[in-house]
Amino acid sequence: MHSLFSTRTIEPTGIWKGPESEITSDPGQILEALRILEKPCFILNYQDQIAVTSSGKIYPLNEKETGISVLANLRSQSPENFGTPGFLTHHGVKFPYMAGSMANAISNESLVTALGNAGMLASFGAGGVSPDRLLKGINTIKTQLPDGPYAFNLIHSPNEPLLEQKAVDLYLENQIQTIEASAFLRLTPTVVEFRVAGLSQADGKEYAA
Repeated sequence: MHSLFSTRTIEPTGIWKGPESEITSDPGQILEALRILEKPCFILNYQDQIAVTSSGKIYPLNEKETGISVLANLRSQSPENFGTPGFLTHHGVKFPYMAGSMANAISNESLVTALGNAGMLASFGAGGVSPDRLLKGINTIKTQLPDGPYAFNLIHSPNEPLLEQKAVDLYLENQIQTIEASAFLRLTPTVVEFRVAGLSQADGKEYAA
C-alpha cells in the first residue's frame, strides 16, 4: 500500500491479538473498513505494512505482551450518537441531522419525505411559492409522513407581508409544528404569531415549574 508515511515513523499504542485472517492491507478494503462506523477499526503495522481489522482486542504495551503493533484505534461510533440526544427526542428523528430548505420548492415533497423516512429532518422550501403550491406541499407531506418528521420554511418577505402572513395561516390551519424561519433581520408579527399559537392567558394562579 502506498502511503505518505512509513509504519516505522509511528509509535505503537498497543498490542493487537486476534485472527490474522481478518487483517487486510488492501487499499479498497481499508477504505471500506473505515466507512463502517458501527464497528471498531484497528490500524496495525502488519508485516511492515499499514493494515486494518475490526476483530480482535488491544492490549497495553508491556514487555510481557507480544503481538502485532497497533498504530491507531478507532472506536465504534454510530451516526445516531453524533449529535445531542435532545434533538432526536424533540423532533422524533433517528439521526441528529437536518436538511435546510431551498426556496421555490427546490427542497420539495420528495426530498422531505425521503429524508423523513430515513429518520432525518428536512424542510420544505416554501420561499417564493404561491399559497396554493404551499398547501399542495403540506397535504402531500402530511399524507406521506403522518407522524413526521418534517419542517416547513418561513422566509421573511418585507416586500410581500401578506404572503408571509398567508404562509403562517396555512401552517397554523394545518397544525404544522416545526418551521424553519429564514432571512429575518428582526422578529415580525408572523413569527410571533406562530410561536405563541396555542397559548392562553392564565387566571392569576401560580403554577409550580
